[in-house]
Amino acid sequence: MQFKVSDDSLQDFTVKEATEMGDVWGASQLLSQQDAEEFDGRNAESGDANPFLGLSFMRVYSALSPDAPLTAVATSKDGVIGMAQVKKDGYVQNLVVRPETRRKGVAAQIVCWCAAKSRRRGARQLWMHVESGNEAALNFYKRLGFEADC
Repeated sequence: MQFKVSDDSLQDFTVKEATEMGDVWGASQLLSQQDAEEFDGRNAESGDANPFLGLSFMRVYSALSPDAPLTAVATSKDGVIGMAQVKKDGYVQNLVVRPETRRKGVAAQIVCWCAAKSRRRGARQLWMHVESGNEAALNFYKRLGFEADC
């Protein structure tokens, strides 16, 4: 899927399945940067995040399960700018977008990609877990038409 963005700060981007090594590597780096900031309190921009952990997990899991999640990557001329994984049952996990490209439609397009792919795999709904205090995420999903099921 190719998307045009009216905001000049973000070039056109593509959302596709991560099948090439560069896509998987870029998605893994993005995920490990988020994890480093969220769980370790480290500044991922300093380059101390280790992308090998996420990359290894994604490879092993995909090899073990025919129903493994599909990994969506949003790429621009600057590389991977967003990613998510969607399981066969429609469960979305690890949605992350680079901070400098947030609020420009990237995450929404990734979620649309996840919905289309999971629908083709037989899922009847798209679902995810969101922390109750994460107002930004809750508002994002609400704008997309999701409802809280507490």
